[in-house]
Amino acid sequence: MPPTLKRKLSQGQFAIGTWVTFADPACMEILSAAGFDFLLIDAEHALIGPETLRDLLIAGKDSPASLIVRVPWNDPVRIKIVLDLGADGIMAPMVNSADEARLAVAACKYPPEGIRSVGAWRPSRYYLDGDDYVRRANAETTVIVQIEHRRAVEALDEILKVPGIDAFFIGPADLSASLNHLADSGHPDVQATIERIFAACRSAGVAFGMDGDDPKRLAGLGARLFTAGIDTWFLANGAMTAAAEVRAALGL
Repeated sequence: MPPTLKRKLSQGQFAIGTWVTFADPACMEILSAAGFDFLLIDAEHALIGPETLRDLLIAGKDSPASLIVRVPWNDPVRIKIVLDLGADGIMAPMVNSADEARLAVAACKYPPEGIRSVGAWRPSRYYLDGDDYVRRANAETTVIVQIEHRRAVEALDEILKVPGIDAFFIGPADLSASLNHLADSGHPDVQATIERIFAACRSAGVAFGMDGDDPKRLAGLGARLFTAGIDTWFLANGAMTAAAEVRAALGL
């Protein structure tokens, strides 16, 4: 059976995940049991290299949640090691053309569908089940690409036609920066561009999502991929709430 996220997207269902940025496997174990459909490990902006990623993937291996890694760049070499360490799929950042989208797909697929090198270290049970994994991998690996630059918006219609992509994820922070509205994703120009992306995805019949604090609104716009916060926020919010509750109880 395909991993949770790929199956839900293929069936047109909602999928809910969260961001993982802490390098501690214990945090990964806690999030793995929290009931998410996928865990999105951020190897682009967090301090998560291959060895750390291996430990996080081992910590999450028994979770029903799909383990997706946002790679540092849309690079077949970086994608290869992530998949060979056992990720269920990847998110490729800053995909700005149809050729770049095709590269992300090809990097995730074994020949003849792609260019992935055969050597799946962990997912093959350290080569004990190498042939079985290779036969399943192309169909089961989840491929998500990010639309987060004005150049991607200009090439959007062609990007959305690329086969083999399971979902598109809008990045409002980088998108707003590329539109000369840095740190202002609520600017009317940015919001209009996001609406344009949503409309194009709906028209193309492809799954899409975006970080946002109003999942009901996003769902009404056709989104199927949702992120519910980030591990740093869970810790900070929990700590501040606990401190405030004790202070209030003591009248401080």
